[in-house]
Amino acid sequence: LTIMLAEAAAIHHSQAQEHWDEYSEEVREMLRQGALISGVDLVEAIRLRERFAFSARKVMEVDGLDALCHPTVPCEAVPLTALHGTLSGGGTAMDSYVRQSFVASVAGLPALSVPIGQGMQGLPIAIEMIGRSGREEQLFALARYLQGVGLVSEPAFPKV
Repeated sequence: LTIMLAEAAAIHHSQAQEHWDEYSEEVREMLRQGALISGVDLVEAIRLRERFAFSARKVMEVDGLDALCHPTVPCEAVPLTALHGTLSGGGTAMDSYVRQSFVASVAGLPALSVPIGQGMQGLPIAIEMIGRSGREEQLFALARYLQGVGLVSEPAFPKV
């Protein structure tokens, strides 16, 4: 989050000054927070990211994994109108979406999300596959395989 906020503040710095009123209040707050991040905190976050990325790549290499798979998000998709509403477990859907998908982003590894069906509300669910550096073609091959065996489709979950 430290890196993301600092980068967003840096990228939007000159444009934000001229077009501040055109940004949503949520984005303006993120840019304010990013502008307050110290150089020390940013460098520490970058170092932590590098250690994390090295560990993730090492695990995949040592264990001979082509991909790590996990739910793209920890809950069924929510309608856009509910994206910032509070979930039953606390936090917002947007928070959980970002938290769930940070691994590939922070580690700098390729990732591919594929739909695997619909949840109980009829909204999509998906899995994210995180691949090894430079091996994006393996992720696409895995997605095609899952589609071929019927795992990437639109089955509905039974109501419980």
